[in-house]
Amino acid sequence: MTRKDRLAERMASLVAMDTTCHLTREDVSRIVVSFVRDQGFPAATEVSNFSTDVPVDGTTRRGWAAPIRQRIFKAGCDPRGFGPADCEQAKKVGAIVATLFEDLK
Repeated sequence: MTRKDRLAERMASLVAMDTTCHLTREDVSRIVVSFVRDQGFPAATEVSNFSTDVPVDGTTRRGWAAPIRQRIFKAGCDPRGFGPADCEQAKKVGAIVATLFEDLK
């Protein structure tokens, strides 16, 4: 078997691999809310608003995407489409949860 054939076989096996995420929406919520609480907002919930309850600007929230992605990845899932804009555009913590969970489906 040539190197090219081995590479093609490996790629085919990766494509066939089951990448279904086992996390429930509740799991994703727990991860995101716990991250927000770790940022100094211990009373944060999914309904917390970024303009009043968790006063964090969009630029700061953009920086949250990478550590949230890392926590989801450590939990066994790959949030490929989730990124900084999703955090920046969110009006509430729950919007981050919803976008992230949709991406994992």
